[in-house]
Amino acid sequence: KQHNNMASRSLGLRRILQQGVSRQMLKRKQSVAYSMSAAANEMMAHKTQTTILPSGLQVASEDLPGQYSAVNVIVDNGASFETEHNAGSAYFLEKLAFQSTHKRSHAELLEIMERLGSNFMSFANRESLLYYAMVFNNDLEEAMDVLSDVVMNPAYTKDEIADAATILLYDIPQDDPDMYISELIHNAAFGNSGLGKPMKPTHEDAIKMTPEILQNFRRERCTPSRMIVAGAGMPHDDLVKLCEKYIEPEMIKAKELESPPIRTSISEYKGGACWVPMDESPNNNALNIPLTQASVGFESVSWNHDDIYTTAVLQLLLGGGLSFSVGGPGKGMFARLYLNVMNKFHWADCAVARSVPYNDTGLFYLQGAAPPKLIETLLELLVDELTAVATKEDEIGVMRARNQLKASLLFNLESRSIVAEDVGRQILGQGKRMTAEDLIDCIDRVSPQDICRVAQNLLSGKLSICGYGDLQHMRLNIREYLESRIQRKLHDASVRKQF
Repeated sequence: KQHNNMASRSLGLRRILQQGVSRQMLKRKQSVAYSMSAAANEMMAHKTQTTILPSGLQVASEDLPGQYSAVNVIVDNGASFETEHNAGSAYFLEKLAFQSTHKRSHAELLEIMERLGSNFMSFANRESLLYYAMVFNNDLEEAMDVLSDVVMNPAYTKDEIADAATILLYDIPQDDPDMYISELIHNAAFGNSGLGKPMKPTHEDAIKMTPEILQNFRRERCTPSRMIVAGAGMPHDDLVKLCEKYIEPEMIKAKELESPPIRTSISEYKGGACWVPMDESPNNNALNIPLTQASVGFESVSWNHDDIYTTAVLQLLLGGGLSFSVGGPGKGMFARLYLNVMNKFHWADCAVARSVPYNDTGLFYLQGAAPPKLIETLLELLVDELTAVATKEDEIGVMRARNQLKASLLFNLESRSIVAEDVGRQILGQGKRMTAEDLIDCIDRVSPQDICRVAQNLLSGKLSICGYGDLQHMRLNIREYLESRIQRKLHDASVRKQF
């Protein structure tokens, strides 16, 4: 639905006035809106262009002024597409991306990348694999040659696989609490299949990996209909010509071998628990004290759902972070998890809301860290805060979260590497790219009523829960207890509204 911007803005101002907000705050809001609108209009001057090559490969770009360009090759491939036979393949594809190819040795690739002075990298997640280069404009052709070689002709030698597997022996999951909690809550939410599969393989899966398994996994997904080349900073016709020269010949070969994927990319949210009990909680934190990490999660929405913007605003409304703030305090201090949890309970080391959308579903979870005897209390505080958002409108908080989201969006779109990735992911995922102006308009339409509705939708589903560390102070039926607590508070709020 299309909404009139002026009408929406007037309605927002009227609601703020009803809440008794000062004129000074209104002026600040209008100033922020004007600045963001100006930035969005400037970005609108550079249109996203798309070309489909004869093989079916999509090439998309946005011509931005400057001396350097960013180009991505994004493949619809990741850990969620793995089977029991090829478990861990996405991890190895990421680690071995710039090792060696059938045309170049690892040393030759390194020599080219160092000579160009460029930034090359690869990144795998649960639903995609990204190969990336940031180069000076004059070096774009050589970078495209390297990227096409790395994506379509990797060698995956036995020695390279063995080296990547050895790295896992020294990997300690607890050294990165955010990543480890993310792994555990995904497993609790989706089970052992689809999105619940781990990003890193087990040692047993790693030592079983072979070049043949990796090549088959790559070949299955590196086909025209499951890939896109996206760039920012170069004329669109130049990128198309380079793709026709370096990538299209391989795409034509891949199209002849293209077959339906083993998995249709649909993951079912189940809602469960995943615990890793330890005799003592890790103390690798700023306070150097044992802290138990835990999280509660709820099924959320996919990338293409209408409520994706409301969910993003909800995440920033809750906000949160660590008790120790690198660079000094003050970042996000008006978010609810800071105001109502971190600032009031000194023993809470972490309280943060996270939202992770996927192609078919999403996951919204609250993460916390506290001393073992207080971790259950912290989980109660986290779900209570989400329940409070679901039952009482917060005009000022929502306005602040909307502005924070718009500012973050525009700040990130100043980076051409992020623009290139955004172009690729949007077109590969939904067939088009929304402009910054479109996105800001969607964010501005998020109302406090929308926030309450989406929060209630989250809480109405099954709860997922996970944690690691010393768990002996937590009741055995903690998941059922928290679900009951949520429903009781929702019921109490509903009764109060009737009087």
